[in-house]
Amino acid sequence: MVTAAAHRCGKQLVRDLAKDGFDVAVCSLALLKSRVKTVESLGRRACALRLLTSYPPSAAKVVDDVHRLLGRVHTLIHIDGDSTIVSDGSLDATTAVALPDLVECGGTVMFLFEHAMTELPRVSGEVNVMALSILGKCSSAQICSAIMQLLREGIGGAFVLAAGRSVERAV
Repeated sequence: MVTAAAHRCGKQLVRDLAKDGFDVAVCSLALLKSRVKTVESLGRRACALRLLTSYPPSAAKVVDDVHRLLGRVHTLIHIDGDSTIVSDGSLDATTAVALPDLVECGGTVMFLFEHAMTELPRVSGEVNVMALSILGKCSSAQICSAIMQLLREGIGGAFVLAAGRSVERAV
């Protein structure tokens, strides 16, 4: 499940996930049917769902639709991580609603930030949490490559990606 899929590297990320064998729920304020066609052309299932990440009824409907159309949420990627951070430190509505699925399957939540982030967002339960800070002018290809590398390695933690460099663990 990819939120803010219209943002920055969404098109490339959705394609890369499908190539890696993921079925993909493309979530955004705008319905992105072209992203769905890309995934389906690679032999995977996909759906486009309208989502306002901070609004609980929207999040609940989207997660229900993902269950109906694709099955349980195993990986949740927030391309615009800042939109998911609630001022009191609690989970945004989408992460909170998807959390039972993620806990059940030992899934992953990934947050992307366009600024330095050394502390992980708090997510309860047995969920792999990753935060990737994108610093400088990184290409969509570089960002997607870093995301896929982290997903394949399955290592939680805070990471940094700077222009022209490989992904590194934040200190």
